[in-house]
Amino acid sequence: MDQRRPLPRTLTSLDQARDCLLTALAPVEAVMVPRDEALGCICAAPLIVGLHPPRPTALRDGWAMRAEDLSGASSYAPVLLAHPPRAVETGDALPADCDCVIDHHGLDLSGPMPQAMIEALPGENIRRPGEDAAAERALLATGRRLRAADLACAEALNIAHVSVRRPHVLILDAPARDGARTTCSFLQRALRSEGLRVSMEACADRSAGAIKMSLEATEADLILLVGGTGTGDSDHTIAALEACGRLHLHGVALEPGGTIAIGAVAGIPVIAIPGLFEHAVGAWLGLVAPALDRLTLREPETPLTLPLTQKIASRVGVAEVCLLQRQGDAFAPLAIGDLPLQSLCAATHVMLIEAGSEGHASGEPVGAFALPGEERNP
Repeated sequence: MDQRRPLPRTLTSLDQARDCLLTALAPVEAVMVPRDEALGCICAAPLIVGLHPPRPTALRDGWAMRAEDLSGASSYAPVLLAHPPRAVETGDALPADCDCVIDHHGLDLSGPMPQAMIEALPGENIRRPGEDAAAERALLATGRRLRAADLACAEALNIAHVSVRRPHVLILDAPARDGARTTCSFLQRALRSEGLRVSMEACADRSAGAIKMSLEATEADLILLVGGTGTGDSDHTIAALEACGRLHLHGVALEPGGTIAIGAVAGIPVIAIPGLFEHAVGAWLGLVAPALDRLTLREPETPLTLPLTQKIASRVGVAEVCLLQRQGDAFAPLAIGDLPLQSLCAATHVMLIEAGSEGHASGEPVGAFALPGEERNP
């Protein structure tokens, strides 16, 4: 079982590999989670609330008034008030007969009767009923990635739990000979930023038997098996996957990431990812992100489109990852296919050049995404 598995003569195209993976995936069931645990999760059902606020509400500290009582008022021509003023604070519901709020300095209370010194329009400095949330209207749509602002709105509306799709992704580490865990750590951070349930386990060692044992003991919606996908003497991930499950393919026409494999264990899809960090970037862009789209039914991310500062040349027949740095209103290419660490550190965006493309000309608009784990494009 510890025999090495050479790559096939013909690599599987990225499109075929993606189709193979997505065929085995289905959206996970929706679950209710506490609001404070939902950051980054994908909304699984429209968030519908009642009318809010139910009554006009003050947006500032001051006096609750009727606008018609203030008509013509100024510091030169104060208007005597027939009704005593009522003080309100921000967030207070207005008295039933009031339709605006004025500043404390807008009234003169020094004389025997209060006098208005300023005018106001109906609705001034108030939140009208239903302006925060209309009755029976969805505040958040299905498929939306929940942001800090979304959850703050939910808290303001006293919503304690939200319905989300939150897949469980297991990162299984076939430990590197030098003990490095860079790729696993990167994937863990990136997945957690997506609001997923993430667990990480390490095989006892790098042998096929240890990897097989770990695979057979796992439960998850998706397994990312990191390391040992190559053809070296210490690479036994492919043999282990064949022994305990099903190997769909090994070797993808993707750079970086050519030794990626796709399989399944006990019905759980497995993406076997090379151990080198830059290969994980390729795997994420080409396969992991589409898998998360399918599992969560999240809204497709919109790429940021800007012109290139210089030409990008790409090999036909191989999908290539290209690192970009945003420079004002343009993208400057940093690296393609081979992604040195200094380029990864300098990059602000990443794009995938499809296998049928020869590249892009200088000045051509291209669409790119934030690096995995970073804030989504606006």
